[in-house]
Amino acid sequence: MLKMTKIITNDQNTHHKKVSESITLRFDKAILNELRDESEQNMESVNTLLNQIVKSYIKWHKPSKIAGLIYINRFLYRDIVEQLPDETVREIANTYAQHYFMETIAMFDGDPSVSFYIHYLLTWLRISGFNYRIDKENKEHVTIKIQLDLGLQFSKYISVKIKSILETLKQTEVKVDFTNHLVIVQISRFRF
Repeated sequence: MLKMTKIITNDQNTHHKKVSESITLRFDKAILNELRDESEQNMESVNTLLNQIVKSYIKWHKPSKIAGLIYINRFLYRDIVEQLPDETVREIANTYAQHYFMETIAMFDGDPSVSFYIHYLLTWLRISGFNYRIDKENKEHVTIKIQLDLGLQFSKYISVKIKSILETLKQTEVKVDFTNHLVIVQISRFRF
């Protein structure tokens, strides 16, 4: 279903209500069976699954293609990064943050802000199949723990890239640690 926002006004209040439209689609039987299996595994309706797929395409995959992002096997990505000296890893991450990141954000119709970047990062993690956890308990900072499981050099690359992007966005109070398995990002004075 396609969703749109409609403003309904009465004498007392203005309400925002999501309006949906129905369309009829035809699918190959084998594809529809796969969709049904997936929806059963996720304990959701086929309609909900299709809405997620379409939203993912519109919000991520379509702008990713325009922005020049490509799909690459995570183990190939890891193996390439493993071959690079530490200084080269830092240079690549910093160059991306300072020169290419703003162009990427423009293709996603986003504003270059910490808030938009965190949304972008979490979407990339989710689409790429990386687990993460957000800790908002501390009022001084937000902590994002990212489970990569791709080795120390890859964790270093991702941590340098995240820190450099946040600093490019003028978020100077950021601490990033990493291990063989995790990247831990702590952002001070930031709220979702």
